[in-house]
Amino acid sequence: MGKGDRTWVAATKKSVLATFAFHFPQGCSTKFCNDNAKNVSHVVALAALQVLRAAVPPEFTNDFVFNMKWPNDVLVNGKKMGGILAEAVTSRDADGAARLGGVIVGIGLNINKSADELAKIKRAVWSAASLLSELPASASGQNPFDVDSIRDNLAVKFFNDLEMFCKKGFSSIQSTVSSMQILVGQEINFNHDDRKEGQHDTTKISRGTFTGIDKDGCLLLKLKNGCTEAMISGEIVPLQRGEVSLSTPLAATGLLLAIGTAVALPRTGTAPLMRWFRDMLEVLGITLFVALGGRMALRLPFTPVPITMQTFCIQLASLIAGPFHGVAAMTMYAVLTIFTDINWGSPKGSKVTRGYILGFIPAAFAYGQPASWPAASITIPNLLMNAMVGSALTYIGGVLGLIFYGVPSPVKNGVLPFLPGDFLKSLTVASIFSRIHDA
Repeated sequence: MGKGDRTWVAATKKSVLATFAFHFPQGCSTKFCNDNAKNVSHVVALAALQVLRAAVPPEFTNDFVFNMKWPNDVLVNGKKMGGILAEAVTSRDADGAARLGGVIVGIGLNINKSADELAKIKRAVWSAASLLSELPASASGQNPFDVDSIRDNLAVKFFNDLEMFCKKGFSSIQSTVSSMQILVGQEINFNHDDRKEGQHDTTKISRGTFTGIDKDGCLLLKLKNGCTEAMISGEIVPLQRGEVSLSTPLAATGLLLAIGTAVALPRTGTAPLMRWFRDMLEVLGITLFVALGGRMALRLPFTPVPITMQTFCIQLASLIAGPFHGVAAMTMYAVLTIFTDINWGSPKGSKVTRGYILGFIPAAFAYGQPASWPAASITIPNLLMNAMVGSALTYIGGVLGLIFYGVPSPVKNGVLPFLPGDFLKSLTVASIFSRIHDA
């Protein structure tokens, strides 16, 4: 039985069903126990994510993205595969004061349920999934996952993590829990009501931006008036917007048409209107090029900012087309991304990455400067030095955006993980452009 009258149905060898019970060590103060008992479910969730990730065969690792949904759900590829329920047990300390001295926590995880079995589970918002159902078609011959092994590994991992949790409290895992939330950085509806999923009293719903998890494990919601409130209990409801989805084939086709037409039109000796038309096609082509770069993305487990190929695309396009076309294209991209419902297909969580998107505009101007340099200056070291300026402008915008949306440790989460990859991308662009220039 789940929250309210929700049920969890599991067949033998197809799900992990486990209940853990423990008491805080005697050395933990009453205040520590009372402050941290409610966050034991986060310790279980993190342990589950790590065990599930390890259970996936290495060749299919990139096909699985694991997340948490506050307060107690485990997700895979944006679908619910597990849930957690915890109940604190009261006791008395040495002075006779009441304290939450123990916790009973239960977890259910879909492991080997088939797609047909999952289709029978009717969910209003988050569709159901299992490890088996998310395997790609190429894994049709894959053996079922070892449920017993996953359960045993979960127990070991949870109690090991629990030992550290009892020493340092929730603050030791706060940033990780916050970064693993699937909707962090997005605008959400927060339901204060306690009804079934999808059945809400609209008078008990707050709308705002989910900025993260605070030191007490509460959800932080930045409201329209600019105030941030800590939500102790309730349910996240993703906004059901009508989005315009730009598919990869459509974006690629538009890119090829824009570039092909721009190349076919002569650059000189044409009427002003024709030159303006060519310039607009180039700008559109760069915009679509960067949008495609955003679709090539890799999510990291410790930060809401994904690794994408966008900086590579901006650098190369701005070098070839020039800084002004680069700025115009990035301005178009920023406006369409931030102020419209166009879904470019890049990873969700776009609000926390808005700073990077705005930083692309001055970065494109910097990246494009070598387009007007004399031939003697077009060397790989000079191009790399110039790329560092553009990257710095992108990072400045990104860090400011992360600070604005309340992402903890913005430099650690928004800059340091991306430096090696950005250097390799800049080196590749410099090599390509120097060869094009010498040709």
